[in-house]
Amino acid sequence: MSHRNLNPCLIVFLILATACAASAPTPTGTPTPDLVVTAQVVEATQAQATADAARTQEALAAAETQAAEATATQSFVLTATPARATEVAAQRQATRQAATAQAIVEATAQAQPMLGVIQQLHADGYLGRTEGDYHLLEDFDASWAQLNYYTFWDTGYAPADLVVRADAWWSSASDKADWWNSGCGFVFRAESEDNHYLAYLGLDGWVYFSAFRQGNYVDLGGKSYGKVDIPTGEAQLMLVVEGDKFTFFVNGERVYSKVDKMFGSGALALTLISGTNKDYGTWCRMKNIELWELK
Repeated sequence: MSHRNLNPCLIVFLILATACAASAPTPTGTPTPDLVVTAQVVEATQAQATADAARTQEALAAAETQAAEATATQSFVLTATPARATEVAAQRQATRQAATAQAIVEATAQAQPMLGVIQQLHADGYLGRTEGDYHLLEDFDASWAQLNYYTFWDTGYAPADLVVRADAWWSSASDKADWWNSGCGFVFRAESEDNHYLAYLGLDGWVYFSAFRQGNYVDLGGKSYGKVDIPTGEAQLMLVVEGDKFTFFVNGERVYSKVDKMFGSGALALTLISGTNKDYGTWCRMKNIELWELK
């Protein structure tokens, strides 16, 4: 945001757990063996060993079966994954394409009224060409209370040639403000705070053009539109800039044109001119701010 005095006119785990069974203590003496008991122990041991071997074989067979099933499943997964990935990618692409197509339809519908305005301006001789890019800007809502000063906010666009229009509302905290120093409008071809053009509708009903060149105020004239409502009111504002010719419209009516070659390019901003120091000063709100950036 920048501001400037316009005197005299205005102005961001793996955890492994191994259970180690404790070894039985070694007897200190060797008893006389009981052959019957020994035979029974040997027989039982052999039977246990046979059972263990059978269980081991069953476990090995089960393990082999599981391994085979896992291999088959893995093979299926590896085989199916690329196909599934392709299907998902195709679905996403189709979704993106549908969203893009819908966005184009919506943007075209949104831009259509502005395109009609551009074509009419061309037919009426206010534009030499019509090709361009359409942008819907964010709403503007601000107030400023510093007599004979204006302030402006960059839109983020810097078209040399353009058509910009907006529905504007205003209000003054004073019913005795300097109405010629109160209003809403546009700063364009702003090279810097000290070098730019200014165009606005004053609340005295006049359209004014001016400039700052190297920090010095330059009056570029103006013309009366007619009475506007004060201290509150509204109007549609439109500025047409092409080459060295600038034209300002109020409610669709051409009010004032000016030819000047001071600046050839620079940023576009929205401006608010204060005609009083009282309370909130001058308030401006702009909605439906449409920019046609001429190519």
